[in-house]
Amino acid sequence: MNPVPDMHRDVGISLKNRRNFMNPYLTVIGGACLFLLAAAWLITAENRRQKKERLKQIREQFGSVCERSCTGEELERISAFSRREDSKIPGYLDDITWNDLEMDTIFSKINRTMSAPGEEYLYRVLRLPKLMETSGHFRQMIHFFQQNDKAREEMQLILADIGKKTRYNTEAAVRNLEHAARISYLPHLVQAGALAVSLLLLAVFPVAAVFATFALLVLNAFTYQTGRDRKASEPCIHLFASLGRILEAGGRLEKVAWPQVENNCKAVARIRRDLGRFRRRLFWFSGGQGAGGSLGGLLLDYLKLFFHIDLIVYPGLLAEAKKHQSEFQELLEAVGEMDAAICVASFREWLPWYCEPEFDSSPSGKIELEEVYHPLLKNPVPNTMETSGHILLTGSNASGKSTFLKAVAVNGILAQTIDTCTAARYRAPRFQICSSIALRDSIQDGESYFMAEIRSLKRIMDFAQGGVPLLCVIDEVLKGTNTIERIAASSGILRSLARPSVYCLAATHDLELTAVLKNYYENYHFEETVEGEDVCFGYKLRKGPSTSRNALVLLEKAGYGKETVEAARVEAEQFQKSGIWEILK
Repeated sequence: MNPVPDMHRDVGISLKNRRNFMNPYLTVIGGACLFLLAAAWLITAENRRQKKERLKQIREQFGSVCERSCTGEELERISAFSRREDSKIPGYLDDITWNDLEMDTIFSKINRTMSAPGEEYLYRVLRLPKLMETSGHFRQMIHFFQQNDKAREEMQLILADIGKKTRYNTEAAVRNLEHAARISYLPHLVQAGALAVSLLLLAVFPVAAVFATFALLVLNAFTYQTGRDRKASEPCIHLFASLGRILEAGGRLEKVAWPQVENNCKAVARIRRDLGRFRRRLFWFSGGQGAGGSLGGLLLDYLKLFFHIDLIVYPGLLAEAKKHQSEFQELLEAVGEMDAAICVASFREWLPWYCEPEFDSSPSGKIELEEVYHPLLKNPVPNTMETSGHILLTGSNASGKSTFLKAVAVNGILAQTIDTCTAARYRAPRFQICSSIALRDSIQDGESYFMAEIRSLKRIMDFAQGGVPLLCVIDEVLKGTNTIERIAASSGILRSLARPSVYCLAATHDLELTAVLKNYYENYHFEETVEGEDVCFGYKLRKGPSTSRNALVLLEKAGYGKETVEAARVEAEQFQKSGIWEILK
């Protein structure tokens, strides 16, 4: 006789088995919840610590220059768009002038920006002096950030969250969206799906699922790091990460109500609203590339590493991004302008003295400089100069000629770019600026020093015929050739540059030029004095040609024999009287 089934007992066993079956799921879910709570707490604490540390750093750095120079790779990235696009615009500083005047160093000193758009904007501004009157909006922002520390620090904290950790120029990447690499999301979706399934099976088949999960983690990480798709899409992925951080920061910029930056903040807020759907998908492109490298960003980077989420989202996002290039350009400019204005405010605080430029729009405008100095000098000696035409500088080596030429040209650039001059007063026309100073032989190109000189001077003569007022500074005209031809050619070139709307400042050791060109050029000089065994340079600009004859004295002080020095002195005096060098016996 079959026993009667015990229904209560069977139900109890079933419930017990179900509880045993559910326990692994409850354990996994509970562990995951605890992990997320702990991660959220750590992320919040880390964000607070980073904000506190960043604010301290911001306060310490304001009013100082950056002592760290940009690396060649950084400058290549920062300048990429400017060199490619802005070089077509009138007023752009060519490479010779930029390098002659050490503008990379000046840019690095000023560059206290907090974001990639900021430093790219600052570089573009410095590289493109304005030939026409501007609205004055940039100057108003500089004033505002100079006078309002709290607002400036608040803005810098927002900009710091955008950061500048990117390998690519953001403006150039926006312009290149049409040519961005295309990839397929399907292989990455399959890999991510396989990993997700293996994780779900951990509770049912723990041993097999662990091995499968580990293998998939390794495979997914390897293909993500070494695969062709990630490398091809990398420029756009960096761009999307930057745009995501900017649009996220836009949430705080919406609340800013300062009139001086209102237009910029409203532009960011408007674009942020218009790109709502696009912005939400950008979340997957943020992470460790951010300014702080936070714990949250690190966790997101691991999710992308193992699940390829950014590569899955990339194709659709790229297609949508191509529709919004103009909005992205406006976004980068709005953010970059505010960041650059804060930099200039900091630069002004660091300078021993400065002024805002006055521009003379009359056809025969003068250059009027009072107490002008070079911004890279630690203990500058200021000079005052006024001219409506052309200047010929004479003086011995190391007396200050080249430094003064550079100071005038650099101040012309700073005046027409960041409205800040290292002078007590600056008044001048707006002009194209070019130079011929730090030339050298080129072994690689097989070009001699003299060939480099004549090519450099020819481009200045071409600029002079461009119909735009021109400031040109030339150091040691044609020193790469013999004396007779140098003086003849130099006088011809300098005379051709002595035309209306050209302001030519040239330095020379050839005193003959001061007489030959006296009808075209005003003469100024620097001089030195010999005191005991020392040579003292005053670095003060004086009117008239140089009259000092200290070279022979310096030879004597350096230990050359008196007989040699005296013979040279006699020869020099004889030449001054007769204009002929005697044959030595």
